[in-house]
Amino acid sequence: MPILTIGMTDAPRQPVTGSSGRASDSGSSLVELALVLPLMVVLLFGAMDFGRAFYASMGVTHAVRAGVQYGAMNVANSSSTTGMENAAATAAADISGFSATASRFCTCWSASTLVETAMASCSSSCTSPSTIRIYVQVTGTRTFSPIVSYPGLPGSLVITRTARMRAQ
Repeated sequence: MPILTIGMTDAPRQPVTGSSGRASDSGSSLVELALVLPLMVVLLFGAMDFGRAFYASMGVTHAVRAGVQYGAMNVANSSSTTGMENAAATAAADISGFSATASRFCTCWSASTLVETAMASCSSSCTSPSTIRIYVQVTGTRTFSPIVSYPGLPGSLVITRTARMRAQ
């Protein structure tokens, strides 16, 4: 007569099966989601921050270009640094924290030697046969802060763009 042992069997344990007859995978999807979701959230916020930084960079570039175009329209506008800064600020109306600085400088252009030399001021004159060339420059800055602070990356980024053009 065989000896009965309660709770102990030598038979291999059978996997729990569902109605389809296959082994049940209940809960494995939840574990996979728990492992992948943090990575997906970091990628989502990283893509959002990259898009925001790129948009801010394009906005600053557009604004300084608008400011320098205002100053390069004619000689009178080239001396109005306030007008160039206002034109840049108007173009950057949707970029918060934007600031612009404008400047004007002159050079002496020698057509015979094809050389430009800097002048101390735009009110001085060039030696003949050189001519005065007037340039305007606008520099715009904006500090960008990401939505989430990432380890190993700075908490903010200063976006700076400069545009330079010769006045007409």
